[in-house]
Amino acid sequence: MRYINYSNKPINVCFFVDLPFILSMLKNSQKEMWKSIWTLIYLLILGGFANAQSKETYNGPYTINQDSVSGEATYSFYLENGDTIFDGSFEFQRVRLNPLSNGKGEVISKEISGKFEKGKKNGSWAYYNKKLVPGSNLRVFDYDVAYPADGRSIFLNVQFSMDKPQGEWRFLEKIIKNGSVSDTVHFGIMRFKDGQIEGDLELYADDISAKGLVNNGLFHKDWLFTAENDSLKIKEHRIYDDGWLKHLSFEINENTYTIELKKYTDKDSLAVLDTLEFNDLYRRVLSLSIRLSDVNNKTQILEVLNTNSSFFINFQKKFIFDNKRRIWKSVSKGADTIKFPTVRLNKYPLDERERDTITWAIGVIDNIGHSIKRFFDNPFVEIGRYTYRDLAFIHSEFILLDSLFLEYKKIKSLLNDEAIVYFPRDTLYTKLLNEVLFPDTISFEFNDKVYFEKLDLPLGLGKNNEQFEDILTHFNDMQSHINLVNKRSDSLLDIVRKESALSELEEELVRKRDSVNILFSKGYEGFNEFHESMAKRVIEFTDLSFKSYVRMDVEEKKEHIDDRIKCFSDLIELYEIISTVPRKLKRMDDEYTRTVWNAYMMVDMDERVKERLYNPVIKIAFPYLLDVISENLYCDKLLVNAKYISVIYNIMLDLREVDTKDFERTLRRERDAQKILQVLGIEDLFFIDEK
Repeated sequence: MRYINYSNKPINVCFFVDLPFILSMLKNSQKEMWKSIWTLIYLLILGGFANAQSKETYNGPYTINQDSVSGEATYSFYLENGDTIFDGSFEFQRVRLNPLSNGKGEVISKEISGKFEKGKKNGSWAYYNKKLVPGSNLRVFDYDVAYPADGRSIFLNVQFSMDKPQGEWRFLEKIIKNGSVSDTVHFGIMRFKDGQIEGDLELYADDISAKGLVNNGLFHKDWLFTAENDSLKIKEHRIYDDGWLKHLSFEINENTYTIELKKYTDKDSLAVLDTLEFNDLYRRVLSLSIRLSDVNNKTQILEVLNTNSSFFINFQKKFIFDNKRRIWKSVSKGADTIKFPTVRLNKYPLDERERDTITWAIGVIDNIGHSIKRFFDNPFVEIGRYTYRDLAFIHSEFILLDSLFLEYKKIKSLLNDEAIVYFPRDTLYTKLLNEVLFPDTISFEFNDKVYFEKLDLPLGLGKNNEQFEDILTHFNDMQSHINLVNKRSDSLLDIVRKESALSELEEELVRKRDSVNILFSKGYEGFNEFHESMAKRVIEFTDLSFKSYVRMDVEEKKEHIDDRIKCFSDLIELYEIISTVPRKLKRMDDEYTRTVWNAYMMVDMDERVKERLYNPVIKIAFPYLLDVISENLYCDKLLVNAKYISVIYNIMLDLREVDTKDFERTLRRERDAQKILQVLGIEDLFFIDEK
């Protein structure tokens, strides 16, 4: 019986109970009561645990951890000790315009989706990266407006087991045209076990493929690389036995070349066992193996090896990298380290003496290269070699050394290569070096005469008949010889410098001369067909102008130095003027072209306007002007003719907008370039024979 006190005064409540009855009740229900108590405790604990790990869903802006790539994400998570733990589905998307697409409107879309379990990637995951440029064909789907696009699409479908790569991974790269897949340019399958590639591996591209077996993380059994184009059918066949390369051969069209691997295929008691991934270092090891062999056609075989190896190395990375960004590690803090398959190799580490010797030899080679560069960079060389016969001789000797320095650089490259530690060095160096032989005499030109003089160079490098110590002796002798030559040349160049009161101006003259020669050399950036048509004449003219100057006495040089500098400056300006010719011709072509609708063909067609004006000027007079410029190079008049390039350009742009019937009538049958130019008002071209 319960009493409720509605007042503020205390009251006394009395209970009249039957004690035997209560004791009986407690005795009969003791077990049930304890069960209820324990059940209540369990529910309280479980409720607190569930409250601590209650899952939530996030939908909104998200930045991928390591790449700082921002987009939109939807994912499930719970909090644990203040940390966000992904658990459940995860979806991320980023869509943006590419600011580097030069106004083409390229859209870049990145998508990542999969599932987490307690903060670790688990199960199937997918990655998309699309780069698409909207086309011009507008389409309507229900109430959506779309432009079918062109571009590329990368797709990865992978499996994880608590952050470790597991099962089959697939990579696809496709070409998209007009909103549809037109071609698959890359396709690859890797299989994983506990984060390590295991089983069959297949990689395919348009014209090259690689496939083979990985066993316990090691290359095993047959591996085949194939490539094919219009003129070549290539197969590279390797056989591995638990990582040891037992066989290497190349089939190029119908010819087969087998590489003798000797003792490099089994454990050598004198070596240390090492393992390498199929990376660039391993490619260089295979390259040295081929160079050490007696096989024919080494150049083409090495090219095939490098192509196949680069394909394999780069394709492996596509499964975890996209444009140097780690795809899977960036999603979460979990590791995505893939254990790529390895090979076994014998390693012969460098001892301290060999390391020191190699460092010394590389230093000598660098010193030889520095001395050559230092000599040619001295502007007084070009002044003095036309004045002093000894300096002309030294100049020719440095030209010879410069031509042979390519072989020295190959030696340096070999000594610097980490791959050498995977070969016994008893014959490695001498077998891989080409001959470096010096002539007994050298010819050189001085004052328009050719002289022959005996050389006093050290013994050259022979082939297959020297020990490494002999090579080092050669470098030691070369260093001593170079030091002597430097002293002789420095002494002569110091005399030239002291004799010349025009040193700074002459340095500028040499720089200008060198700039002209570089600009008008084929291969220089911006070099076009119009430069090429006059390059030989310009370089010959520059050389003759320079030689005529250096043969002057001091007083004549003082009188003419400024004119020569201006002459070479004008040649540089001429280069810039000729650089504008393609652009000007394109602009004039566009201005004198119009697009009209062809009702019969049902297409837009281009047609030439004012053809009787355009053709004589552009096809006859303009090429003639360029020939006049090229054939009449004279220091005082270099830019007289060149200025008419812009004159013709401006006249033609002006005439496009006015009535030109009189011009067209006058030029109707005209084929004489000079008369065409006269019609345009150009009558004072410069010709050397008129000087």
